[in-house]
Amino acid sequence: MRYKPRPGVALVSICKTPVLIPNREAFAACSRIQKLPAIWAILWETISMGKPMENLVRANMILTKKSEPEVRESIESICEKLCEMGFLIKTSEESE
Repeated sequence: MRYKPRPGVALVSICKTPVLIPNREAFAACSRIQKLPAIWAILWETISMGKPMENLVRANMILTKKSEPEVRESIESICEKLCEMGFLIKTSEESE
């Protein structure tokens, strides 16, 4: 599954803590500010910049010493949580 950031959501740093903040455009879908763990912020940046997830998967495999399926499952879980909160939108792979 592919994901894209919801229009109107910005990643900012408040006191060196990454935070997602919706503006008026995104407020109906996600009406709260969300503090992010570092790996979530890196994932957000990767998705926002349109970079391949393979880079994040490989780096995460090295840092956590986990297998590729475990890392992919973890990343997918994070993306699903961000979708449930309204910050990410699922897209079909054909539309990309």
